[in-house]
Amino acid sequence: MAVWRMFTHGVEYTDPGSGQILERTGRTRQPRGLVSQVNQLGYQVTLDSGRE
Repeated sequence: MAVWRMFTHGVEYTDPGSGQILERTGRTRQPRGLVSQVNQLGYQVTLDSGRE
């Protein structure tokens, strides 16, 4: 993706930084993945956001 953008738009590469991964995963994707991993270990979990 980065190479395509550099060639088609004629821009230099810019490092998106480590925050991009957290922004991409969001607040819902990461917990779902963690729940899935725990379920694979044979446990059942319920998440509560703590927000009212």
